[in-house]
Amino acid sequence: MYYIRYKTFGVDEEWQEIPGGYRHRKDATEMFKKLVTRTKEDGTRCMNAQLCIGKGRDRRYVLTV
Repeated sequence: MYYIRYKTFGVDEEWQEIPGGYRHRKDATEMFKKLVTRTKEDGTRCMNAQLCIGKGRDRRYVLTV
């Protein structure tokens, strides 16, 4: 399973996770790209995101932006 974690860019808060997860890497990377490419009105980045694989404590981070 693939999981996506996100938080607001430039704010010290805990990571939140999109519930459910994704079975296919293609679906997970598409959602990851959507979160990363979101911008505010002034053109600055809106979110930080992490793409993870695995479950529980065995989770590994594939991409972090």
